[in-house]
Amino acid sequence: MTQTVDPLDALIEANAHARAALLTAVDSLPATRRTERWYGEWSLRDIVAHLAVWQDGWAAALEALIRGERPLVPLFEEGDDGSAFNTARAAEHADDSWEQVMDLLRRARQRHEAAVRALAGTVEPERYAEGRTAHRMAAMPGTHDRTHIEPILEWRREQQL
Repeated sequence: MTQTVDPLDALIEANAHARAALLTAVDSLPATRRTERWYGEWSLRDIVAHLAVWQDGWAAALEALIRGERPLVPLFEEGDDGSAFNTARAAEHADDSWEQVMDLLRRARQRHEAAVRALAGTVEPERYAEGRTAHRMAAMPGTHDRTHIEPILEWRREQQL
């Protein structure tokens, strides 16, 4: 007998796998290296805060969709390619400690996962089918984490960390 995988569970699992890979990539780095700028103007701490802010934004957008509102990431302006949003959010978290950004990341994941789970029973399943807005917002944390994992691993190899 073939067991059908719930599409929302599959999204959550894919996001969890990507997050685990991200955490492995940042694990055991010396504290002094976490704030070193190497990714353009960003440090590892900045990247983690960036990932958390976006995931929290996608959670807020999913929550809006569930309420029947337009799904928007708070503070993201239409027409922005992400640069202005990223710069402003990075500035907001520039003085956060490693522990603070890791907590921000944890809370963003919890909020996002709760929003993805809340799609079931509140939004028609076809609205979170692959290619649809709800699906993209539900899957984006995993995609976004994976986008940053390879540069982190490459930096670690270069720095022999």
